[in-house]
Amino acid sequence: MSIKQFTRLYLNVVKNAVVSIFPKGFRDLIVLLAKFKICSRNDLKLNECLRDAIQNFLLVNKDGIPELGIPRVDPVELSKTTMKGTPPYDYDQVYTNVKVYGNSRSQISNVEAIITDSEITIHFTAFTDKVQFVADYEFKDAFLPTENVTVDSTGICVVDVVNFKFDISLNGKITNVGQVVIDEVKISQASFDNLVHNFTSDDVAVSQLITLSFEESTPKLSSGQRGFPEMYADAYKGYANLVFSKLSFEELFPKK
Repeated sequence: MSIKQFTRLYLNVVKNAVVSIFPKGFRDLIVLLAKFKICSRNDLKLNECLRDAIQNFLLVNKDGIPELGIPRVDPVELSKTTMKGTPPYDYDQVYTNVKVYGNSRSQISNVEAIITDSEITIHFTAFTDKVQFVADYEFKDAFLPTENVTVDSTGICVVDVVNFKFDISLNGKITNVGQVVIDEVKISQASFDNLVHNFTSDDVAVSQLITLSFEESTPKLSSGQRGFPEMYADAYKGYANLVFSKLSFEELFPKK
């Protein structure tokens, strides 16, 4: 038996022993320590530690972590998000079966965090060279004043974003059962080199009108207050809460 074969056999024996001997919570902790970089909330260099931890998580979790029930980060999935209408487009934009691709390639910087026994705030800057947003869309009572036409329809929306850079803030609390719950995710200072919408539906003419209207409004999205950045924040919030629901506050951010 070669050294490589012996090592593989030994690791399998140890893994099976852990599964059979230790309780699930302890096994989860072993997986956590093996996969993630853990940061003490009292670490004097907490911001630096979290920067590395977030970056590592995005890379390690590209395909998910089945042992902990954590889904993959590429894509991040969201069942539904709604953008409320604002002038001149007063109709609500409803998106379902949302998938956001490109997260594992994000580069993290400028982390600032405050983590206490009851609250958590994490702010950082992210840069992703290419992001793709894919979803089913449904527009009702959708009137385009520029074209003086109604564009009610259902179909597929694809948004491609090149060199997407943004600041993101996650604000939450620690429940009395020791879980982190993110109440709010905000994206600001969003910028990109290019953002392209493409809507498709059974009515080709309507799809083309919707696509054109979104393309004409793209420069307005660079402020990060509306449009794609808002949908991205919703996806981030849903995914963050899903991850935090699988692990306790003390496992993620121990005091020591």
